[in-house]
Amino acid sequence: MAYTVSLPFKQAVIASTQRPIIKVELLDSNSRSVIQTITGIEDGSVSVDTSRGTRRTFQLRLVNDGGRWTPTSYDDVFYMNRVIRIWRGFQYIYDDETVLEYAPLGTFLIDRPEVFVERNSSIITIDGSDFWKYVATGGFPSSQTFDVGTHINTLIAEVLLQSGMSSRWLALDTLGQRDAESKTIQKIVTWEAGDSRTDFLTNLATQYGIELFFDPLGNLVSREIVEPSTASPVWKFTAGEDAIMLGITKTWNDLKLVNHIVVTGESSDGIPSLARYEMRDNDPASPTFYGRIGDRVMTYSAPLVFNNQQARLVAEKLWRENALIEENIKLPSMCLPQLEGNDVIEVVENDWSKTSDRYLINRFDIPLRESRMTIETKRGRMMQ
Repeated sequence: MAYTVSLPFKQAVIASTQRPIIKVELLDSNSRSVIQTITGIEDGSVSVDTSRGTRRTFQLRLVNDGGRWTPTSYDDVFYMNRVIRIWRGFQYIYDDETVLEYAPLGTFLIDRPEVFVERNSSIITIDGSDFWKYVATGGFPSSQTFDVGTHINTLIAEVLLQSGMSSRWLALDTLGQRDAESKTIQKIVTWEAGDSRTDFLTNLATQYGIELFFDPLGNLVSREIVEPSTASPVWKFTAGEDAIMLGITKTWNDLKLVNHIVVTGESSDGIPSLARYEMRDNDPASPTFYGRIGDRVMTYSAPLVFNNQQARLVAEKLWRENALIEENIKLPSMCLPQLEGNDVIEVVENDWSKTSDRYLINRFDIPLRESRMTIETKRGRMMQ
């Protein structure tokens, strides 16, 4: 969810002229305590994209006078895999006092420093990504088996530990509102040496209907999938002279629309799985009837689908996500640094685009020096 900021901070966001203040910190890779605050940031941005395992990426650009930022060893600030945290904030007056307040944009590992030299000047550009890099770079070093009844958080924590991270950076939802079967494994689960850690976590999140991502402070977060129609919006965007929404582009497509889903289990220890569930739109009056738009089939198979009931639950989840046309909105806005991917926002522009609904944030870019950002949202709709 959106990072918690004060009311004066929100008022500074919607001011006619934003004056952002950027803070970049070098952190200790283990304790994440601040080693150094980095100054002289010329430009840069942070991108958030919920379609990727690596949700957050960044780029910084600095003047490299005298080669002061050129990295030659791990002791240098911008060497590969150093840890930095980027903040964007505002200075405002509250109760006659000057207050400086920040929202974190992300905690990152440096992936790629690049030094550009021309005549007597130099620029350094630094690219990096969030801590999903730990998960993505390599597979499991050895096989491991988990018994029936193991909570899925135990599996997530073990993947994190095997990736080289401490469990203190876990912020996992206990899934307390669920029954036991929907938060524990109902079948023995084994990963083998060399299996992809990314694939394992991605499949686990899909099957159990949760999000997994690293938040702006570098914690691995799990949370229930948000339903925009029932969740409270973190911000309401409206049109008008004084609004922070500067425009809107709205598109529709049926590229991912399916009307036939088949879910099966996978064989385990050489024993074929009999778990199976199938859904298809067989209603001739329906706009997605297979006889009207063709048979658009999605198949899904996973080892954690252990019986027909689990297969049905997965099929119903996939149906909710895919038996839909996709409605996308792109809106330029004054910069809101506290937003998170998959936050729910409300967008109202009734005159031209006929928009008045809640949407999940799919992607956004936060510039470090400019005052405006672009937010991309998506929402599935039944064909009418």
